[in-house]
Amino acid sequence: MSTTIGPNEHGIEEIFQALDTLEAWRAAHARPLQAATMGLRSRVATMGCSQIEVSQRLERIPTIIDKLRREPGMNLGRMADIGGCRAVLRDVDEVRRVQSRYAGAAVTVRTRDYVEQPKSDGYRAVHVIVRYHGRLIEVQLRTQVQHEWAYTVESVTSRFGLDIKAGGGPRPVHDWFVAVSEAMALEEYGEPVAPELLRRVDTLRAAAQPYLQGVRR
Repeated sequence: MSTTIGPNEHGIEEIFQALDTLEAWRAAHARPLQAATMGLRSRVATMGCSQIEVSQRLERIPTIIDKLRREPGMNLGRMADIGGCRAVLRDVDEVRRVQSRYAGAAVTVRTRDYVEQPKSDGYRAVHVIVRYHGRLIEVQLRTQVQHEWAYTVESVTSRFGLDIKAGGGPRPVHDWFVAVSEAMALEEYGEPVAPELLRRVDTLRAAAQPYLQGVRR
């Protein structure tokens, strides 16, 4: 699937054709997504994990278009998160146990471990890319703490348009989220949070506060 959507101007007919192609490709992920979600639920149950939430979603059309525009060379066939499902688990141990059920499985394409190596914005989770019925689906494994952090980032994005996940937004907000993520991870592992980090969190929170009024934390 090589269709791309870029910033160049197109005729109205070409735009409608591209949108039709995109909508059809998105719809083609519905059945694979159901299969991936069933597989995730089965693995969670098999490992005896106390799941807090298992959910699924098809990416919204505007979000897909934005990603195609933002990432040069990206096309629909390579995009692995048009369909996605997620398990929110009790702790990192449960995440690792469910992750182990994907290791070596026929459906598993690759794994991205953002717990071991967090993203530059502080995001932590394990992403397993699986293939069902010829389509790539992203499986996210998060702890409750990691999910609460990610929810706050998404709240900032939706409420104020500060797209922290895409590297946007004011620097104080970005740096505050990174520091909070580090502190939360240490607490989750039962490790002490250094006073220097706590002071940094407080300082950055004060700097970020004007941008965060009204965001649920």
